[in-house]
Amino acid sequence: MIYFWTILLYLTILIIVGAWRSRQVKNQDDFMVAGRRLSAKVLVGTLLATWIGSGSIIAGAGLAYDKGFPAL
Repeated sequence: MIYFWTILLYLTILIIVGAWRSRQVKNQDDFMVAGRRLSAKVLVGTLLATWIGSGSIIAGAGLAYDKGFPAL
């Protein structure tokens, strides 16, 4: 039961932070590229997280296609 409340708390915090930060979005640049205010470290971290996450999904799908259901 603790898992349920932990996940619920986490999702609630995400919703609150998302609603709060959405008020700062004024135009398309703010939404797409954070208003062009990201530092180089944050930008590189964001790109790496995107590449690693999408690579894992695509590689997992490819492995499942190649090896079948046991790969999952």
